[in-house]
Amino acid sequence: MPLIDIINQNQQTYQQGVFANNLTRGNILDFAIGINNNNEASRNISLYNFLYNTLMWGNFDDIVGRYKRVTAQTVLEEINNFNQYSTNFISILDSNNPTAIFNSFKYGDLKIRNVGESYFTKFMHFYSYGKNQMNKFIIIDKWIKIAWVALVFELEINSSYQIALQSISRYKGKYKVSPFNERKFLHCLNDLKNIAEINQIELSRFEELIFGWDLRIENLGLTNPRIEMLNILDQHL
Repeated sequence: MPLIDIINQNQQTYQQGVFANNLTRGNILDFAIGINNNNEASRNISLYNFLYNTLMWGNFDDIVGRYKRVTAQTVLEEINNFNQYSTNFISILDSNNPTAIFNSFKYGDLKIRNVGESYFTKFMHFYSYGKNQMNKFIIIDKWIKIAWVALVFELEINSSYQIALQSISRYKGKYKVSPFNERKFLHCLNDLKNIAEINQIELSRFEELIFGWDLRIENLGLTNPRIEMLNILDQHL
């Protein structure tokens, strides 16, 4: 079954539910909504709570911490001047400019050591939704990158074909996605926005559906989109 058909089929019944550390997407949205700029103290506390719980929702301590020996708490404690960081965060995120925000997290004032794209795009996503911004962002981690490449191949999105092809490689039977630069990020974001709109699926819901679930877990009655993603890659690489 084509990947896009699996996504449309699953949207009627699939619910991601509670993620890591007993946190849901709704919980993280509440933390984003709670970020306020009334005064320095409340801004810093509310932002810290948002950043920390977003990392915990993404199971940062296990996924990143197990090989880099860091935790959500320690990476945030390493921020040299959190007051200045929070000022920059509000200013840059409120610009709602995808290029400026991505580059700031990747290379600039918002960069946090050991917090890569899979996690800082979570900050971008939840903040854009929590503040109901015009430009909504999606979480771009390994499986969303793979889904994007697979959909570019399946739907024959010629404008993104070469850059998608450059974003993935195969080694010993496993697929590896490369870190994104600004150009790859914008292609991925815009392609997935367009596909979601064409299929009349709200963007956040679309990202949830294409993310799928661990291949070792059976979800009776549903087809894991990750299976078809890998089949598509096998046909093209």
